[in-house]
Amino acid sequence: MAVFVAIFLPRLSLEVFRPRWLPPTEHGCAVLERDKVIVMDAAAREAGVLPGMKRGGVTTLAPDAAVYDRSVRLEMEMQRAVAFGLLRFSPQVALCDEQTIVMDVTASLRLFGGIRSVCSQIRSVVKSIGVTVRMSVAPTGQGAWLLAKRGRCRVLKMRSLERHLDSLPLMVLQEVRAFADWFHGLGCRALSDIRRLPRAGLNKRCGVDLLDSLDRLMVCHQSYMNGLKSRRTSAHVPNFRTA
Repeated sequence: MAVFVAIFLPRLSLEVFRPRWLPPTEHGCAVLERDKVIVMDAAAREAGVLPGMKRGGVTTLAPDAAVYDRSVRLEMEMQRAVAFGLLRFSPQVALCDEQTIVMDVTASLRLFGGIRSVCSQIRSVVKSIGVTVRMSVAPTGQGAWLLAKRGRCRVLKMRSLERHLDSLPLMVLQEVRAFADWFHGLGCRALSDIRRLPRAGLNKRCGVDLLDSLDRLMVCHQSYMNGLKSRRTSAHVPNFRTA
């Protein structure tokens, strides 16, 4: 059985400006996108700064806080630095959308002492770079990617993976978001609801990308990583770019 590890960097937008190894800010800091807060540190939160707050609200509540505009370029550079640091564990490392890295560690488990040891060492490497990490393990890359976005989880059997995935809210899947109103109108709330719908109807209404994404949830063989290497950039599908 294949073993994939997904490394999600939930505070990357902030930590490209304030890495973890820097001391906490005295007056707080926040990152804005389109003039709205997307992430802040503890000091800014204590001052009342919240996600979605506009720049004017931040300067009113925390006038001395450091305010940064989100830098996608810096995030990509930091994500790539993390990926290069993880190449010591496997040559099969791919950069993914939404601040996530997926790696196939199947062939590395014995060398590094098993999955628990591998995960511990991966976590140490990522933290040493100065970013927060949330990890997940699954027998498919797409499955590990989704589980890492929702929280830490370690699943090694396909049956357990299917159970965990089915309980996830449907909006975790990128291809679903453009059709959210349609799915909600059908009463769909979780991935299990979508997986029960007729494939022909999904293909006609949503296109083949959604079906491909659902199928990748259960793909665990080596061709998965080969497919990631050749996947072109897209705004609608997880974009995997080899490190």
